Amino acid sequence: ALGCEADEIRAGILASILEEIAVLIDRGHEAILKAFEGWAAIAPGTRIEWAEGSRHGEVLGLGPSGELRVLSNGKEERLYAEDVKIRLARV
Repeated sequence: ALGCEADEIRAGILASILEEIAVLIDRGHEAILKAFEGWAAIAPGTRIEWAEGSRHGEVLGLGPSGELRVLSNGKEERLYAEDVKIRLARV
């Protein structure tokens, strides 16, 4: 045992979570998006290919729903994890 009960730490954890949510709300969605992009496995500017290598483009960043925004043939496309398998381009 860790020496404490869940009831002893629950209020502190909840207070910390609510405090962090308030900070995120205050900063706005753009700041949150920028923070997520800083942790992204595929950074803006990365060249990628998808659709069995038949499509390729450059990562622009994340969209409002967490989709990967990609510039391909002069058009922005939005790729969703459940729709495609993405790997780094060979070029």
